[in-house]
Amino acid sequence: MDFYFAGGPYYIFHQINLALHENKGHPGDLIIADIFDGAVEIAQKIRTAKIFENVYLLDKRQSVLVSGIPNRTLLRKVVGRLGREFLNLPFILSQHKYKGFPFYGKQYRYIYTGLQDGFLNTFYVKQIKNGGKFFLVDDGLGDRTRHMFDMPLFYKIFSYFGSQSYYQYISGAYFYSLDCITGKAYYPFLEQIKPQPSDKEIFAKIFDYHTEDDQMLRYPFIYYTLGRTKEDYLQNEISLIRNAIGKSLQTGFALKMHPWDGPSISGFPLLESTLPFEVACLFHDMDNKVLIASHSAVLFNSKFIYDKEPYLIFMWKLIGIPTSEIIFSDLTLDQIVQHMLIDRYRNPKKIFIPESVEELVEILDKLSKILQGGSDV
Repeated sequence: MDFYFAGGPYYIFHQINLALHENKGHPGDLIIADIFDGAVEIAQKIRTAKIFENVYLLDKRQSVLVSGIPNRTLLRKVVGRLGREFLNLPFILSQHKYKGFPFYGKQYRYIYTGLQDGFLNTFYVKQIKNGGKFFLVDDGLGDRTRHMFDMPLFYKIFSYFGSQSYYQYISGAYFYSLDCITGKAYYPFLEQIKPQPSDKEIFAKIFDYHTEDDQMLRYPFIYYTLGRTKEDYLQNEISLIRNAIGKSLQTGFALKMHPWDGPSISGFPLLESTLPFEVACLFHDMDNKVLIASHSAVLFNSKFIYDKEPYLIFMWKLIGIPTSEIIFSDLTLDQIVQHMLIDRYRNPKKIFIPESVEELVEILDKLSKILQGGSDV
């Protein structure tokens, strides 16, 4: 039996793909944290699809334990990091509560999860010590750029106090497009099998996809908002959307809100589907789409997973987010984008990193004319 943990639609996509291809024929349990809209409905649809032996939906109390304190406070940083990943306070103070987790008493062969699920640390270590193997799944740009030769110093310090971390026991990490990784690690990077055209029917049923209701078909320009981050960055993003993008693009523009604590922005069309971009991309010809975001994995994954090349506009410079807060690397984000996307795009002129609002407006005007039938970039 294998264990798959998913904290949102993005991770559900990866875990289903692993179960369909890497581990076809091996039974597994999928655990979904109820921390995003539509979690209950998606869990039921996955049960109906019979991809996994069991699909467990953590209730909201359990999900908060797994995902940490859901706000952007100093308390979250301190309690979240110390309690979640090192001291394992829920286990130490009230371990009996975790026995209410439906997977608590099972032993698993393989465990698949991201680096954000530290509240399950003790459970993972117990599984590993009983013979299980622990694998990371693609958790975005940070995983592709971080160096993991050894357990980070912060974790080493706490290991002296008897707290063990699953960071010590990683057997491998699954990624699409291994040549688009700049990080290095003590564990191997493993090539994840990409979704196949035959998977469309399964994903359409799980995420309730119908072509006639597909909002992406109506909007050539789509902005993917930031999730949990500093309030200043969120306010900068909102200002850019209202005063630059929204005014430049009177039509054909929609917002896709981040499923985790995204900003509240009214007055614009919203893509309301719980369909992850990585699934939507399976159904779309992306050549004439313009994807806009600070640095979201959305801007990378159409190329990494499907070798499709939409127009991309990176907004991190205008929002004011320094590279050090986005990636764990000695490279700049400009260098990362150059290596992972610009050097691999068949038409690298489709990628933009504006450094001023005036440049952004010029780019949007240019792309609007192109999509209306003008010449290409």
